[in-house]
Amino acid sequence: MFEEISIEEIDEAYSTNSGQQAIAKKQYDLVLLDLFIPSGKNDQPNPQNAANFLELLLEFDEVHMPTHILGITRMNLDEIPENQKKVFDNNLWALLKYADNERGWQEKLRLKVAYLIRSKKQLMSNPSYDYDVAIFNALDNPENKWVINIFGKDNWKRIEHPIDKTCNYYVTQCVTSSGRTIRIVTCTIDIMGASAAATVVSKMIYNFRPKYLFITGIAAAANSDGGRINIGDIMVATEAIDKANGKFSKENGLLKFVPDPKSFHTDPAFLSIIDDVQKDKELMYKIHSQYPLEDFAPRTDLNLHKGQNGTVPAVVANVDVVNEMMFHNRYLQGIEMEAYGLYLAACYSVEPRPKAFASIKSVSDFADEHKENKYRDYAAYTSSAFLYYLINNKLEY
Repeated sequence: MFEEISIEEIDEAYSTNSGQQAIAKKQYDLVLLDLFIPSGKNDQPNPQNAANFLELLLEFDEVHMPTHILGITRMNLDEIPENQKKVFDNNLWALLKYADNERGWQEKLRLKVAYLIRSKKQLMSNPSYDYDVAIFNALDNPENKWVINIFGKDNWKRIEHPIDKTCNYYVTQCVTSSGRTIRIVTCTIDIMGASAAATVVSKMIYNFRPKYLFITGIAAAANSDGGRINIGDIMVATEAIDKANGKFSKENGLLKFVPDPKSFHTDPAFLSIIDDVQKDKELMYKIHSQYPLEDFAPRTDLNLHKGQNGTVPAVVANVDVVNEMMFHNRYLQGIEMEAYGLYLAACYSVEPRPKAFASIKSVSDFADEHKENKYRDYAAYTSSAFLYYLINNKLEY
């Protein structure tokens, strides 16, 4: 009758026990529940079993709640015991009387199924944002640790996602400077690289439908002599470039890599916000001065930069490698391992795609032979603190 429904999508259960097993494994759009149903395979039907089944749905988190439940019975509705009807009445679930020699109930059922099909189509074709902000970090320490701390360590709550058991998600709420309460979700899997980032970010977009998407953490500055970018400086990636894309070949017996960099850009409207904030020296001073750790905070002023970031599949600690990258992208400002994966996932995500996304990472080293780890905490802190400011003061929800 409905081309949208195949016979393989219809399951039958002949007792409440088998019905419980079915809804524990799968979420159904519609459950037709015969009020006169046995509890087990060899048991006698009893109207109370259906009421017990519905109460179980409401009590246990292990089951998948059906979108709609319709009770069906041969009894006249005034013959159904009050305690059994009460379960339906309290939850606004409908009851339908059916009979073999009548067709009115079939038309009612057809209209109900048609309505559910139409509403689900519209829901799938017009998805809306759910969470306001999603923050991904490659590393738990120091990157995600500082996100958690900056937004209030005690305010986060770990959630059990019903269909994603491979990632730990933490959510919190905060009130922006305009008085708007927003929801934020964060996740890390402690695996570096663009592939891991693209995988997890894609899941975050699908599971939480965030309006804004960010990655914070640590990166290397491409200017190995210090230049205009200093330790701790915040780098917003206007463009994330896959520096590992290309071709390996041999020339005169020597292995050679010929790069073919691919890239994705962030939203121009978001970059206009960055242009405005770059002028706020007081904000940069405040972030720098409020760093809570005494050790390993650089004495240079904190600054904000925007430009191209190169994503690589391995840690870089050699100036010749940096120079080779800059030969092909002379305006390269930073080198890190995840931004391209996040930008790729955001650009090719399911709807609704994030309104804006960006890599906001701070400088912990210069990718040269002097690379060390002592500024990692400071860099993770400044990137998280800056994102906190943006979320609370500059983004529109």
